[in-house]
Amino acid sequence: MMANAAATNCAIDFAPGGFVLDKKRILGRMSAGKGFLSGFLRHSHVDTFYCVAQRLEHFSQFTRITSELGASGTPARWIPHYEVGRIAEAGCIYHPDPRLSDLAWQRRFAGQRSYSVCGVNHTICSEMSMSAIGSLLISPLQSWDALICTSQASKAAIEHMLHQWGDYLASRLNAQPQYPLQLPVIPLGVDCDAFGKKARPRESRKRIRDRFQIGPNDVAVLYAGRLTYHVKAHPLPMYLALEAAARRTGKRVHLIEAGWFPNRQFENEFKDAARQWCPSVPIHFVDGRGPDMSAVWHAADLFTSLPDNIQETFGLTPIEAMAAGLPQVISDWDGYRDTVRHGVDGFRVSTVMPRPGAGREMIRRHFFNRDRYHEYCGSAGQATAVDVPQSVEAFVQLIGNPELRASMGETARARARECFDWAVVIAAYQELWGELRQRREQAEESVVQSERSSPHPLREDPFAVFSSYPTVTLDLDKVVCLSSNRDPAHLDLMLDTPMMSFAEPVLASADERSLVLDRLGQGACQVAELLEHFPPHRHDAIVCTLGWLIKADLACIEGLQPLAVPATAQPI
Repeated sequence: MMANAAATNCAIDFAPGGFVLDKKRILGRMSAGKGFLSGFLRHSHVDTFYCVAQRLEHFSQFTRITSELGASGTPARWIPHYEVGRIAEAGCIYHPDPRLSDLAWQRRFAGQRSYSVCGVNHTICSEMSMSAIGSLLISPLQSWDALICTSQASKAAIEHMLHQWGDYLASRLNAQPQYPLQLPVIPLGVDCDAFGKKARPRESRKRIRDRFQIGPNDVAVLYAGRLTYHVKAHPLPMYLALEAAARRTGKRVHLIEAGWFPNRQFENEFKDAARQWCPSVPIHFVDGRGPDMSAVWHAADLFTSLPDNIQETFGLTPIEAMAAGLPQVISDWDGYRDTVRHGVDGFRVSTVMPRPGAGREMIRRHFFNRDRYHEYCGSAGQATAVDVPQSVEAFVQLIGNPELRASMGETARARARECFDWAVVIAAYQELWGELRQRREQAEESVVQSERSSPHPLREDPFAVFSSYPTVTLDLDKVVCLSSNRDPAHLDLMLDTPMMSFAEPVLASADERSLVLDRLGQGACQVAELLEHFPPHRHDAIVCTLGWLIKADLACIEGLQPLAVPATAQPI
């Protein structure tokens, strides 16, 4: 039976970089993170917002966001990132990228059934993302965890990476690793109300079109996104196709490119390319980080985006264009084919990529740092084609037929609200979290952790890893007693000395320390006997405190023999 989605909650693993836009450098993952958080706060209908954050100032920023979005009536709770056991109150932790490995290891300190771990993919061709995906195979992830794939194409790419890395590990370790976590496909979302008819006032449309001298019978084509040919979309197919379509239709066509340039060189190269390849189409550049960004959606008659880049995985701008009621000419590429229906909401034009294996020199150059990340992505994009003749035909149909533009725009608007509005997407997230909760209650646990083993085998108890270092260890049968230095002032002096007191958080409390000293004051006793006075979960702190007392010359191990002195070292 499906869990009640409306009642399903999740703690947000909050850091500003994942959910807050950098106004100078807007990236797709930031826009997606901001949209998700806004959607969750407005549409989840939970009774408490849980925020996992490293610092109190981050939680304060989280609460400011909830207030700005009108969700301040719902209480928010801060869970410091090291108090992982409290995440069980929410039942799940949501992280805004694929780096789930550390979260899975951290959970083992609270128990693997205590809550679920959930992430989402954005760009997956970077070294960081690929390494994060590979680490899923060797992390203690469970079948009640999930990495949400934003498109069918990104899911296929992630599965390919996991299978390739799994084959390597099988060959290296003679064992085929498995990944029990779920890989559901849930799209990113859009706030349809922000793009709907009420958000398209005639005044905004007229203001932008008047500024760029776009006449009432002219056709304005909008491109929105980062203006870089390395890691987004090379503009050449768009320029060539619009130039040909404008000539064929005889219409005055304008291109509005809304986004931001990484630097002045890119700006000059884009403008030079526009003049060379699209001379009869006036091109207007708008800073997508400024206040005009919302208005350009009103000014456009149709939208285009022709990505050719492996950096893309979903594509937010097409669903934003759908919400704005714009028909589209887009490339048949990754997540775009999941959103825009060909011939219904717009047109998808074919893309061509070289056969597998042809890019080995590209990855070799990137691996050895001959090419930087953006150069690696750009090289792959240069060998990937968006079909220009198909693009021309699609533009001709929409430019020359206002009725088709209107009908496709309306079907696109309806589809955006039905499938991609954040209210719908958040409900899909909550349905998934409910399913993960059921799995957590019923499914078999993998990589079962023994009671006394370390949560992370490479972050084990230092006294186990380095047990070969000391002369003796404080085993249960060791007999401890007070040293001759019993002056309480000596203990107070040690506690007042920063170089001796800095480890207090992992040692016995003041009351426990007094009980230890009182018991030792009655006479020597074995460590095991001393521990009987304390609950089991405090035994480690008590043993560590014994080591601290011996260091401070307040206690000692009875019968400890001095190291034998070699005969050659005896005094004459």
